[in-house]
Amino acid sequence: MISALLSAICLAPVPSLPLKVDGEGYLRFTRGSNVLYSRSEVVIASPKGLVASDGSILSPKMFAPAGTTSLTCSLDGEVTAQVGGTKQRVGRIVLAVFNDAPSFINFGSMLSTLSKPTLTNPGEGASGVIRLEKVAAMTNSQPTRVQTPKPKTAGVAGNSFTSAAAAEVVVRAESLVESEVITLDSIADISGDPALVKMLKNIDLGRTPYFGTARNLSTAAIRANIAAAQIDIRTVHISVPTGARVSRKSQSITINLITQTVSDAFKKKFEFDADLELKTRQFDVPVPVGEASVEASNLQIRDGQLTATIDILVNRKLVTTLNLTYGTGNIPSVKLGDEVKLKMISSAAVVVIKARAQGQAFLGQKVTVKTETGSIQTGILLVNNTVEVRL
Repeated sequence: MISALLSAICLAPVPSLPLKVDGEGYLRFTRGSNVLYSRSEVVIASPKGLVASDGSILSPKMFAPAGTTSLTCSLDGEVTAQVGGTKQRVGRIVLAVFNDAPSFINFGSMLSTLSKPTLTNPGEGASGVIRLEKVAAMTNSQPTRVQTPKPKTAGVAGNSFTSAAAAEVVVRAESLVESEVITLDSIADISGDPALVKMLKNIDLGRTPYFGTARNLSTAAIRANIAAAQIDIRTVHISVPTGARVSRKSQSITINLITQTVSDAFKKKFEFDADLELKTRQFDVPVPVGEASVEASNLQIRDGQLTATIDILVNRKLVTTLNLTYGTGNIPSVKLGDEVKLKMISSAAVVVIKARAQGQAFLGQKVTVKTETGSIQTGILLVNNTVEVRL
């Protein structure tokens, strides 16, 4: 009974949280004295806080309460734990945003740079929001050992080294991959023993670099990943050319296309062609290859500026969300005392009379007006200084 209980404890699921940033921001981690960055990581609850698979600690630190069975995160970075039948707040994720394209170097599966970022909350500006990706449940069980073919020996009794490798791995100088994970097969030509080749092809070398950046490949890193897969490294000969690197295949969504999409959505909603001037710092957006589309929603006018939420989809799947701000120099508005046309609509008739604005408003906003007879009405400002009221 005791052994069964211990077994159940060892195999108990570890609360995990698969985080992905949709936007310009980066998740921040610490490992020793190093500050590291990543677009997406699966973090798990541990005594040190929420940590990635390599032990890097999510920054700022946050700890899951005892008895946590699951973790979740909102778009704006609020992390919540399920404890029994209640939910408890764990903390809020902070994102790092770089003003200029930083010079990243690979630090394991993460990135390191000497550039100093600006820290912001998810959902603010172009930092992006937090998305969750489904992953398999993690447990404390030991990994299954992969059985590899026995190497051919050099002919000396007791000698465990091979005279010839059972497989040859030749890494290409330049590799372009489409998936989010780099496999050995995607960056190298592999030949030799069929069973061993099959296992080597699926070796996980970590995440692909962010669009527009490249990741260097080294013999030491590849050997380490092969060994981690429980494959006898002595059965594999690896050849890596100097300067070998891997990049992620992508396409660019231009800022002009994004702005045109916002302009079209604005015209459809307000029946007005606005002169939009981008206020948010934004470049062309690299996204995965496939059929791309751009959608604009949540158009709001505040203080003469337009804010919009931009969703970019590839093959009908959301890949990133932007929150942009535009100046609208020619947007219609009224101020206190301006004469307007009050258009009152009922099921029976439409009546248009003169009135005066009792405050300031921009196109699409509510404004109170006063008629010549003293009647007070509140409606929506449309084009041509028209205030519409539906009775």
